[in-house]
Amino acid sequence: NPTDGNVSIDLGNTYTSVLVNLLDLNGKVIQSRTYNNSQVLSVQIEYPAGVYLLVIESGNRKAAIQLVKK
Repeated sequence: NPTDGNVSIDLGNTYTSVLVNLLDLNGKVIQSRTYNNSQVLSVQIEYPAGVYLLVIESGNRKAAIQLVKK
């Protein structure tokens, strides 16, 4: 972090269904994707340079990661 737009995240375990939302600084979801039976997530941020929030959810687990795209 910062990133050029390509982000890989290793969840440590394989999850049946993982929802990944990319939010702008206003909290608006600008990109959403569901991954099935995945341990490593590859996210491509195709938006201008800036600060974004990546929210990852699976079942009752949720994590948020702040990303800076250069």
